[in-house]
Amino acid sequence: MTLATLHARFLQHCAVEKRLRPMTIKSYRSDFGLFLQFLRRRRRSRTLSPPGRGQGEGPGLRSLTTAVIRDYQAHMATRRWSVNTVRRRLVELNRFAGWLVERRYLQRCPTIGISVPRRERRLPRVLDWSQVEQIVAGERKPRDRAILALLAYGGLRRGEVMAADVGDYSREAPRPHGARHPLFVSWRGRITKQVMVLLCKRVSRRLHPHLFRHTFATEMLNRSAGGRRWSC
Repeated sequence: MTLATLHARFLQHCAVEKRLRPMTIKSYRSDFGLFLQFLRRRRRSRTLSPPGRGQGEGPGLRSLTTAVIRDYQAHMATRRWSVNTVRRRLVELNRFAGWLVERRYLQRCPTIGISVPRRERRLPRVLDWSQVEQIVAGERKPRDRAILALLAYGGLRRGEVMAADVGDYSREAPRPHGARHPLFVSWRGRITKQVMVLLCKRVSRRLHPHLFRHTFATEMLNRSAGGRRWSC
């Protein structure tokens, strides 16, 4: 049985039993595809004889060894992939290998002894606070200006703004609609992730909803350290 076939079963396990998000499954599939490409190139470079029976089926279980994974780690380093990318792919291989051992396809986990690099932490990009104020004040649509204000001045996450109900804003306002009525709506109903992203992109191509949260937290720290107060 090929590694590709086994990995497909592993992905099914992740989707059905682990209930991982579709984007996570897609990332696992894409990253493992790169590992399979590495295995194929490695096999071609180590043999000068024509392919024998079964070699065209793709790498099998015997290809998944500690030595091969170390070579793959060195290969990723030479390609100058980021530390976080190398770490993610090694962690994914470890999870796959652990599943193979659990299902008794392997007796020993080949990732034992493999050193995984520590996560590289970078400071998030933030906006200048005067720029934030200009963005909010410059929005002409009342709904969109209110959304930007909550992101900027409240530090709310995108999902929190999307899930906000009228009752979260005012106890008096829900009377015509009900407390659980969405605070922000589009023509389809409650606003979606796409509405939030498109709003930010309309303001600036490089703007993302979570960037407001980073900027809000940074500004809070700066005002606290500098002894400044918030003005409304």
